[in-house]
Amino acid sequence: MFDEKNNSMLYTPTLADYEKNDSMLYTPTLADYEQNCSRSALTCFALEVNVLLVEIQSLAKFQFWQLPRILKLLAYKFQDKMKPCPDCELYKEEKAETFLETLLNVLQQINAEKSCAPKRKKRHLERKKKKRENLKNMI
Repeated sequence: MFDEKNNSMLYTPTLADYEKNDSMLYTPTLADYEQNCSRSALTCFALEVNVLLVEIQSLAKFQFWQLPRILKLLAYKFQDKMKPCPDCELYKEEKAETFLETLLNVLQQINAEKSCAPKRKKRHLERKKKKRENLKNMI
C-alpha cells in the first residue's frame, strides 16, 4: 500500500508472514463461538492476539495494536449461553496461521449474522416512531 502523505510504501502483513512464526495459540473454534461461548471465545481471541503481537515483534505489531481492544469491546456485545465456559487455556493450541484463519471465520460469521449492530440506533428509531405516534394521537 502506498502512503501518499509520506511518499512511502506501507508494509501490509499477509498470512504468509505468520507462517514463519512458530507460535502456538489457544484457539476457540467457530463451533465454540456459535454454540455456547461467544463472549468467552472472543475474549480468548483478544488475549491470544496480544500474545501474538508480543511474539511477532515487527512492523505488523504497530498496525494491529488496536485489534485486542476491538475484540474485547465486541465480546461485551455477546452473552455466553453455557455456564461456565472453558478457560482460554483449555482450547486446543494451533499455529498462528490457523488461529488467524479461525478468528477471521468467526468475525465473518458475526458480520453475516449482523449480531454486532449497535443497539443505540434501534432504540433511537423506536423513540422517533413513538414520538410520531404520540403526535398523531394528539391530532
